[in-house]
Amino acid sequence: MKRQIRWMLYLYDTAIFLFCAVFILVIYPSSIDHLMPLWVIIHMAVALACVTGFRFIGRIYEQIWRYAGPKEYVQLFISDALAGILYIFLRKLFPQSITFVRAVSIFTLNLLGCILARQIYQGIYLARTSRSRLARAAQKLLRVFTGVRFTDET
Repeated sequence: MKRQIRWMLYLYDTAIFLFCAVFILVIYPSSIDHLMPLWVIIHMAVALACVTGFRFIGRIYEQIWRYAGPKEYVQLFISDALAGILYIFLRKLFPQSITFVRAVSIFTLNLLGCILARQIYQGIYLARTSRSRLARAAQKLLRVFTGVRFTDET
């Protein structure tokens, strides 16, 4: 079960990354970067490979996020920072590149989204014994999106 939850977290992190990358590279207008669709996909794939690689090197998906503290968030920050630095160098190798600001924006928005998702999960976990309507609704949403069901013991 824990292994399944870790892969689910990876899939949610990937979805957050893709949302951020599409927002920065496709939706947000730029007068400087004019990427052809193929190069948008290439940039997204390389950036995602950097993030995924450094998160697996940093063992981010082996941590139990319901108990996460500052150490785990610092590890996430460091792995994403290293991934971003690598991508910033790699992007210059492409015939069609993006600006430094857009590259940093993808990584910072992604990191912010991943931290937010983990904080929401922790908040729902901490409120698992609460009988408030909001806590019960959040637990139901969590169950719908992840299949995770908290009991008083977990």
